[in-house]
Amino acid sequence: MSKEGLIARQFMLGLVQTAQGVPLYHEVFEGNTAEVGTLQDSLEQVIRRFGVERVIAVADRGLLSIDSLEALQAMRLPQGKLLEFILAVPDRRYAEFAALLEPINAQAAQSKLPELIGETSWQGLRLVIAHDRDRAMEQSAKRDEMTLPLFCGVHNPRFTLPFCAVPRTSVFRTASG
Repeated sequence: MSKEGLIARQFMLGLVQTAQGVPLYHEVFEGNTAEVGTLQDSLEQVIRRFGVERVIAVADRGLLSIDSLEALQAMRLPQGKLLEFILAVPDRRYAEFAALLEPINAQAAQSKLPELIGETSWQGLRLVIAHDRDRAMEQSAKRDEMTLPLFCGVHNPRFTLPFCAVPRTSVFRTASG
């Protein structure tokens, strides 16, 4: 059974490659395996098996949890060097990022540039922030399309006609153009 609840033959492939893109190691997992649990084990296997001097783990947001982040920070290469990593972290996933993202969100609201990139630190780590205006608007419109029916047709005994309560973010975005 797949993550989406469909019956289908699936598998997940974990791939490790050199900086030049040459495949170095792969591991095949069942298709319904949670990705977050595969990263640390695969990295430990690669570190044990190959004489690597530097590892930069690059993963999408599906592989990140606070627990796996702490595990990655604790990992050491045989010569004692720290593991390096680049992970995507959406701000909606961790409420603690909201305050850190406020300056770039304010800048994005004022900017005519299609993309903004900023940098700050979070828990001693370098946090690079990229904001793509078009993608953000697309995601917001899609979210509004999905949630707007939940707000429409709300009946209130104080009103004789049904009304539509529009989410505040929609009103703000529409008002700002």
